[in-house]
Amino acid sequence: SVSEEGTPRIWTCQSVPERNVRTLANAHDKLIFQIDFDREGKRLLSGSFDGTARVWDLDDHRLIATYQDHSAPLVAVDFNFDGSRAASLDADGVLHVWDPVTGKPIFHIDPQSNRFPQLIREACGRIIGDLLFFPGVLSTGLFTPDGAGVVKFQNDSMKVFRADDGTPVVSLAGAADHGWPVFSHDSTLVAILEMNRKLPRVWDLRTGQLVGSQASQVSHAKGLGMVTFSPVDSRMVACD
Repeated sequence: SVSEEGTPRIWTCQSVPERNVRTLANAHDKLIFQIDFDREGKRLLSGSFDGTARVWDLDDHRLIATYQDHSAPLVAVDFNFDGSRAASLDADGVLHVWDPVTGKPIFHIDPQSNRFPQLIREACGRIIGDLLFFPGVLSTGLFTPDGAGVVKFQNDSMKVFRADDGTPVVSLAGAADHGWPVFSHDSTLVAILEMNRKLPRVWDLRTGQLVGSQASQVSHAKGLGMVTFSPVDSRMVACD
């Protein structure tokens, strides 16, 4: 769980009360907005409005690394599939990829337009009163499930970059300049959750082409609230 005072706590499902929660030391100075576990559940990554990201060892509650190269509040953090890379995105639209063991930078990607920071500032003004609306407004940079790419909104479109060196790979044709990327489990497709859109759209991450929408189906009466892919086939569920 995350907290406004910046202290992450780890909960278990054990029945012994004194073992149900572990409070980690070296708390952030401000609110923690997002956290992520590595695949093995051994480390916790947190991103805070204090502009830092931190990695903890969950076995001994030890702080492993602190990443401090951001100059704005963090709005998204992510481990890649094997935990060898971490990504963090700040409110200025700058995406950093770094080593979660040493805290050393690997590369960063600057925004090419001011649209992203505008959306973030608008969302930050509402965050305390309407936390659930925030992810739909914010544009994130996240690793694809296979760890090969990192995705970020760039110059009013969504782009895929190589996760090892930040080289651009493909742009998603016709993607909006805001939303929340939702990946298929095989890293071939991405849907963008746009809160005001009534029909979800899906892109091929290899070609950047729009490959599907619900245009032939009954649209949602309200804007989308969530989309997700099936783990075993090409179906997708959307709800408002």
